[in-house]
Amino acid sequence: MTATHRVPLHFKVLKLLPGEPPRKMTPDAMKDHMSEVYAPHGIDVDVAPAVEELDLEVLTDLTVGGCTLGHTTTEQKQLFAYRKDVPDDEICVYFVASTHLSWAGCASRADADPIRFPNGRPAAVVTSDASAWTLAHECGHVLGLTHVDPDAPITRLMVRETADITANPAALDAAEVVTIKHSPFVKPPTPGPPGPPPAPAPAGPAPAPRAAPGSPDADAADAIVPKLDKADGLADAIRIELDRDDGLDYEGLARELGPSAVDALGDVVRESRPRIAAGAVDLAGMIEGGAGLSVVAQGAASDHRVVRVAAGAIASRLPEQPATRLVMRLLADGDVGVRGHAVRSAVRIGTDSLRERVREIAMHDESPAIQELAAGLLDRPSDSAS
Repeated sequence: MTATHRVPLHFKVLKLLPGEPPRKMTPDAMKDHMSEVYAPHGIDVDVAPAVEELDLEVLTDLTVGGCTLGHTTTEQKQLFAYRKDVPDDEICVYFVASTHLSWAGCASRADADPIRFPNGRPAAVVTSDASAWTLAHECGHVLGLTHVDPDAPITRLMVRETADITANPAALDAAEVVTIKHSPFVKPPTPGPPGPPPAPAPAGPAPAPRAAPGSPDADAADAIVPKLDKADGLADAIRIELDRDDGLDYEGLARELGPSAVDALGDVVRESRPRIAAGAVDLAGMIEGGAGLSVVAQGAASDHRVVRVAAGAIASRLPEQPATRLVMRLLADGDVGVRGHAVRSAVRIGTDSLRERVREIAMHDESPAIQELAAGLLDRPSDSAS
């Protein structure tokens, strides 16, 4: 089909830290898969030829919070400032090692000036553990798409678990194509008048309300209960919930699981690939009363740096005394990303011993980026260390 619309993308690839395994899918391969989804509908995926490599040690494992479109964390703001040569109405995609919380991707927009940037500066984050369809899925969110109903065919691009998509290519429906073509971030295929306007959405019953793009699904925490009947135990059910691109309500799921799930979470950490294990550590750290401490400590001792990153990042949710001991150990970790998140947690916890250790790091850490991070956080209130 001749292209009538174009999605301009700009790739920013963060250098992976030592010990991080290669990306499951290269950016170019994910671009090819995205093209396979969009091209049959007359939408060209146009990646700028200049791909920028960024050496940003303390942002390679990115804190994205709840991954809500239009609401960015401190770290997202810092990363999204790297938009060299990118127009403000074109999507910038950042390829990172991991996110905290543990998603495969995250759609967002840089904070917008309502006059100069009424639509924000669009951005998406894709991790090393992303599936073939994650780039297309996250860009879909930026372009206005929401998750499909959990009972929708697994062939659809906007399912929550793109690694399970059974079609090649993944599918967009007619209404989704219309939404994409009306996005402010979609342009004509070449300079000049735009192509013909998209056809109106097909008639039929109105679709059920969907969650806002990039926000956690309202029913995510309840979804684990019926899945218990389909999985071989609680650990498998948790693993299924964690293996999605985005949209998991971690807080709600942690409340739903409660302290009785600690053993199962420990099994997930031991037996799952790093991103899923990291997600289990995140969940454990959110369980009330610090009941998940043993699982967070298990994550802190993992051979996988991404799992230790999760432990360092979530440790500030634990009771002060055990959190102080755990973070103190992680501040001496050999991995820059782990130390960076441990520094953030140390400042949030704020005990005298941790703050003194962070002062030492600000002067003597072998990484200038960690020194700068530590010094900067010490100058901020403890609740802004994210």
